[in-house]
Amino acid sequence: FTLPDSPPAIRGDLSVGRTAATQVLEASYDIASEHHNPLEPHATIAVWNGDNLTVYDSSQGVNACRELLATTFDIPIENVRVICPFVGGGFGSKGMTWMHVPIAALAARTIGRPVKLVLRRQEMFTGHGHRAHTKQNVEMGAKADGSLTLIRHETFNETSMRDEWKEDTGRMTGMMYACENVETSNNLIRINKMPPTFMRAPGEASGGVALECAIDELAAKLAMDPIEFRLKNDTDTDGSTKKQFSSRAYKECLIKGRELFGWSERKMTPGSLSEGRYLYGYGVAGATYPANFRPSSARMSISQNGAVLVQTASHDLGTGAYTIFTQIAAETFGVPVET
Repeated sequence: FTLPDSPPAIRGDLSVGRTAATQVLEASYDIASEHHNPLEPHATIAVWNGDNLTVYDSSQGVNACRELLATTFDIPIENVRVICPFVGGGFGSKGMTWMHVPIAALAARTIGRPVKLVLRRQEMFTGHGHRAHTKQNVEMGAKADGSLTLIRHETFNETSMRDEWKEDTGRMTGMMYACENVETSNNLIRINKMPPTFMRAPGEASGGVALECAIDELAAKLAMDPIEFRLKNDTDTDGSTKKQFSSRAYKECLIKGRELFGWSERKMTPGSLSEGRYLYGYGVAGATYPANFRPSSARMSISQNGAVLVQTASHDLGTGAYTIFTQIAAETFGVPVET
């Protein structure tokens, strides 16, 4: 059954936008679910020492894992330590603490010995989330000069019978282009399936496909170059918040890319370029993703020999966190990075 996630986010008046439009596009996009399946599967080692629990887990969120385990076993959070120096790929699936982690800890406490639990490749498809399947309907209108007059972006996304997972597909739609009349909505469809979860730009990845495909298709209806169409509707303000972007180089990126990739030499008609039995062509799309952050803390100490130790509840999933921590510490204390 369908469960409206929240009232639609509306600015302006869509009917005004429809009246002002020379061309109106209505299109639907079906984005299939995807599984993460990183090279390193989910794996956990749990060790008890009295009422103290130490867990070595392949996790993208060690502190959240620590909080869940403390709550599950009704012990003080100070009694729980979660260790994860590196992550061998996660793509979002290791951002949640799934059931195998407390199960390993429960088994370790029951038998009084450390327990190691490593999931098989087959099990990676069934118990650790996936990108939600979405069906997205986009209505988009523009004047003859390419100025957008309306965008309506309606999403239906699957969730489980137990949880309410929302792919925030409309977030990019509300901020990417200049348009006075915009409506975004999300409807959750409960099905008998495991809950979806974070996966590589959750919301933006799926929503961006629908938005950018619609931009291309409306540009074709206007007989307008897709890059010129995007440049025409570029903006320095987030329409959903009315705040100016602190930085935005989308226009410069499009212009430079057009120069470097020989965009002017392309044939605009889809399917017009081929080599033997293969079709090929040039494409363009924009994307954005929020810089989310939360309060955090770290502890730094200096030993008598000048070595600096940095401690924080983090890990390195391949983005170079340990290098960055080292650089910050070296700059803060004015010491070589080697120390």
